[in-house]
This record gives sequence, structure tokens and C-alpha cells, in this order.
Amino acid sequence: MLGVGGPASQQWFTQSAVTHDGIDAAQSGALADGRSSSFDLELVGPGQLSFWAKVSAAEDHYLILYRDFGFEFFESGEVDWTQHTIQIPAGRHTYRFEYTKQYGFGSTPEGSDAAWIDELSVTGYAAWVREQGVPPELANPFADPDGDSLNNLLEYALLGGPLFYDLSPFPAVTRDAEGRLVMSVGKNPDAEGLTLKVEVTGDLQTWITDGTSILVNDSDFLQVRDNDTSGAPRFIRLSVSFGG
Repeated sequence: MLGVGGPASQQWFTQSAVTHDGIDAAQSGALADGRSSSFDLELVGPGQLSFWAKVSAAEDHYLILYRDFGFEFFESGEVDWTQHTIQIPAGRHTYRFEYTKQYGFGSTPEGSDAAWIDELSVTGYAAWVREQGVPPELANPFADPDGDSLNNLLEYALLGGPLFYDLSPFPAVTRDAEGRLVMSVGKNPDAEGLTLKVEVTGDLQTWITDGTSILVNDSDFLQVRDNDTSGAPRFIRLSVSFGG
């Protein structure tokens, strides 16, 4: 994750002398004026990127976080460990942590002439696709890399595997003693930022949640019943979206 091109002296590296967690942290490489040291993370959102940052440098030497070449934040001078949480928007993004030294006044090294990043973590959908080993080009929530008719968003919500064909996460639909439709579905207890809705219809055009009863809704299981007892044809489906 921390390897970058260029001379080894310019690369970020892991060390244990200056840390926030008391274990280790990434430190920027040694630089001449006008040079920079950086490392990249390629993430597919939505999700959150969290980390602790520290800078000890001249006022015109900066720690900068870019997203797709736009600024997310920067710090300079003497800044002790500070926690940052960045929202990762939907889609594929490149985040670059860069320590850069400017030419000109103030270029005399001050402090430790370095920046540090510690306890870097990713949560939400962005973390899940990395943990599952999904390549960024296949990590769109609506892609279906394994071809099992469950897109990545559904695999995430229903505790499926995005890279192997598996029909087990599909919701089960049964009828109760009165003939009413009942949908039962396992949920991913670690999935964040999702809304799951069970909708019903009699005409396959207008889907509604009114007229349903939630029988169970806990961290890993959802069961919903259609309350219609008219005997007319009825249909039931699961809707999953980000938000909520």
C-alpha cells in the first residue's frame, strides 16, 4: 500500500519511533526542496476513510490528501496527532497522501521535516469490496462479477460472495397458514448505510410497503409478510439501496 515510484529515500515507510497507536505508523520519505513523497489508495465507495495524521515541518511544507486530484485537506507547520474521517462517495476514486516541500522562503527544514499517517482504516461498502478481493474495475455496486444474478450491492447486503456463483443469499418466499406471502432474508450484520425494503404489488407496476407487516428485523435476519388476503395474485420483492 505504501510503495511508490521514485528513489527509495522519497518513499513513505513504516517505522515505530513516532506513532499514535504505540505500534507503528507510516512516515514520509526524506525530500529535497520542490519534491514530494506520496502513496495512493484506490477505493470504491460509498464508505469512510479514517486515519490519524501528524506534521512537523516548515509552514510551506504540506501534508495533502487528494481525491481524484482534488483537495480533501492539507496541514502544515507543527500539527500534533489529529484524527480525520473522510466520506468516500459512490464510485471509483484514487486517494493520494502526499508530503510536499516548496521552493523559496521557508524552505529551511524545521521540526522533523516529515509527516506521519497512523491507524488508517476503511469502512462500509469500500471496505467490503477490498476484503472480498474485488478488483476496482469490477467493484461497482451494480456489477455482477460472478454472474449469479446478485449484484455487488445485494451480495454486500445479504452476506454473499461477489466472486463465486452462489444462490443461497436469495430471499426465500413462502406462504403462511392464511395464504399470505412471507419473505425471509438473511442480512449482513456488518453492512453499513443500507436501506432494505420489502415491497408488494398486485399488478407488477405499483410496488408499495403499505399493507406489509415486519415480523422480524434484527441485525442478521429480516422477515416481512404481505397482509393481503383477497386471494388475488400478489407479488413480493426486496429492494436494497444506499442510505438510511
